[in-house]
Amino acid sequence: MEVTLLGVVAVLRRWAVIGEASVPVPYTEEELRSIRKGVADNLEKTAATLRQQGITVNILVSTGNAAEEILKTADEIKADMIAMSTHGRSGLRRLAYGSVTDKVLHGADIPILVVRAPAGTVNQKGNATS
Repeated sequence: MEVTLLGVVAVLRRWAVIGEASVPVPYTEEELRSIRKGVADNLEKTAATLRQQGITVNILVSTGNAAEEILKTADEIKADMIAMSTHGRSGLRRLAYGSVTDKVLHGADIPILVVRAPAGTVNQKGNATS
């Protein structure tokens, strides 16, 4: 069995507040490298557990639209299945953030396994959430 763990850095900028206004500020290359490393480090923890069970694990970290990157990577590696977690957002939060899971479900032509993300998962910056 071979598993590819994919982490997508989806936010390429942050908002800076100046007085009563806010402006988008892109992350520096150094900040993006740090974020990507945090994502890779977290994926490596999962990979280590899988490798102990004799599973071959590849780790990929990409940058861009999460749903598009998931679908593109699945196609490139000729995946047999996509397994992903969902945060289960609803209402205004789902409208604001969109649903990566929904986009993948409608865009994939292979089976998809969706599970609810447990508390304490990792956000797109590689930081633990509760």
